[in-house]
Amino acid sequence: METNYSEETKKNFLTWIVQPNIEDFFEEHKTEINYTIMGYKFLKETYENNGRFDKDDMFKSFFRSFYYMRYIKKEYADFIFEEMDNVIRETLSLKMLKLEDVTKRICRGESIQFSFITKLLNLKNDELFPIYDSKVALVFHFKELMGTFDEKIKELCVRYDVIRKTYENLLNEDKTRYFLTMFNGQFKEATTLSGMRILDIVFWQKGKYIDENV
Repeated sequence: METNYSEETKKNFLTWIVQPNIEDFFEEHKTEINYTIMGYKFLKETYENNGRFDKDDMFKSFFRSFYYMRYIKKEYADFIFEEMDNVIRETLSLKMLKLEDVTKRICRGESIQFSFITKLLNLKNDELFPIYDSKVALVFHFKELMGTFDEKIKELCVRYDVIRKTYENLLNEDKTRYFLTMFNGQFKEATTLSGMRILDIVFWQKGKYIDENV
């Protein structure tokens, strides 16, 4: 099942990016994509300057607004920021980080904020950690999440691996490299972003379009 999700999404994406109207899609959503790029760069630069998620109230407020996470209680959000700082400090190598364990540690007794956690990890290293988001999940045609607390987290981690492997495979494709060059030509501020992060943005934008039009 994991392979099917990855291969189908990869095939659909490579077909989509060579369509004659792909530039029209970006032109139509240019303002929103530019806002996404600039907002993300602000968050990443602020985090890199601070060295922590939990240091700057303005950073935390903008993060929750930018990622549409105002619905999360401030106390819980502040706890996640603080605990993610602890996780990163305690982890010898981010490549060894066990996302399932981290999610259980942070979310036990509360709602599962898997997307929140991946968005923070993405700020730490956007080449290693893509973002899991409900809009991205639509592009992958993931089904409704079912099961117990632990089962849901395990499934989310499986899905996350599918997304990451799909992006990694896509970045090895000549069509994707050409597409990234075209994207950077249209969005000059994106040239400092990793290929993984650009795919994140494009998949989110496509998922938003699906959500609003299908």
